[in-house]
Formats: sequence, structure tokens, C-alpha cells
Amino acid sequence: MTYITNKVDGRKLRTQRKKKITVNLREDIEKTIATSLTLSEVQELFIKDMENRRLREITIKYYHFVLEGFYKYIPQTTSIIDITADTVQEYIEYQIDKGLATHTIHTNIKGLRTFLYFAMKQGFLSRFSIKVPSPDKVPLDMYTVEEVQKLLVRPNLKECKFSTLMTWTAINIFAYTGCRARTLVNIKIEDIDFAGQVIHYRHTKNKKPHTVPSHYLYVMY
Repeated sequence: MTYITNKVDGRKLRTQRKKKITVNLREDIEKTIATSLTLSEVQELFIKDMENRRLREITIKYYHFVLEGFYKYIPQTTSIIDITADTVQEYIEYQIDKGLATHTIHTNIKGLRTFLYFAMKQGFLSRFSIKVPSPDKVPLDMYTVEEVQKLLVRPNLKECKFSTLMTWTAINIFAYTGCRARTLVNIKIEDIDFAGQVIHYRHTKNKKPHTVPSHYLYVMY
């Protein structure tokens, strides 16, 4: 504790002088905190942040999956401050040596970059740029016009199995509304308005409900 001496009415008085935390000291404290945090501890904060932002469970599971793969290369007990641009590059090379597909590597590094950028934003990690490797372009195996036409033909309801009808219904919803797969599998009976020929989407990527026209519904009504 530091004191300063002042004279008041000829008497010497000692008063306590409050120490100010300097910028350097504050930086040292932040570095100490960052050094003590492991990858798994930062991951907990990262997951909590996503939950607070109400990101979907499937999105959070994706980052869990990405980081579990990263921990096979480097222990989760590693200090976050030890991660550098070289670490990321070496991890890319590690995946290449293991024979992983370029699309898989692209997905893994994209997720890892989001995690590390979070750590940088929180001050746990020194800032550096991460370039996500581009996946090889693979030509899609497209359906022919004839194949699509066959898929859209209404099955005989008296003879077909339920799975056939279910598949036909899903294909038609895709074809006529262009919805996402996860939106489709979350459609409930009450979301379909046969009389009004519309479908209500309640499970969407941006979490905003949509109502879309579906003219094919009269066929099933």
C-alpha cells in the first residue's frame, strides 16, 4: 500500500494513494486469463454464446463435431493462446495426409475458423487470418427430365405403400415450393391448409414463419 505525505496547518498527514491499473498491467491480466483457458473451456463459452443467441441445435452439434475432430489432432487441454496460424495450416495438412475429402476439410476448417474468431473477439487469442481451403468441384449427378416426370406421377392410392405416398408427397413439396429439407420434415398436419392451398412453414432457417402457396394440394384433397 502506498502513501503520500501532505502538510495541513503545519502538520504532516499521510493519505493513501490509490494505484491506477496501467494499460500494460491490464494487458498482462488479460494474457494471464487467456493462458489459463484451455480449448475445451473456451468451447464451453462458445457453446453458451450460441445458446444465448438461440442458434439451432443442429448448428451447435455441427461445431461440437468440428471441434471433436480438431481434438484428435491437438489435445483439448491445450491452452487457447498456443493456437496460431501455423497450427491451423498444419491441421489442414494433417487432414490431407489422412485422405479426407476436400469438402470435409473445407467444412472442418470453416467451423474451426468461427470458433477461433470467437476466441479472438473475446481477447483469448491473438488475431490472425484463417483462409478456408476451397473444396474440389464435383459435377452433380442430376436427374433427367424423364426421371423427374416419373417421380411426380401420382401413385395409385389403393395399391401403393404408405412409404411410396410419403415419398411422392415430399418430392412434390420440394418441386412446387422449393423448401429446405429440414423445413419439410418439421411440417405438421395443422400446418397444411388444403382448402386455401397453402402450407405454413414454422421451422425455417431464419426462424421466421412463412406461408407459401401450393397448387398441387388440390390433387390430394
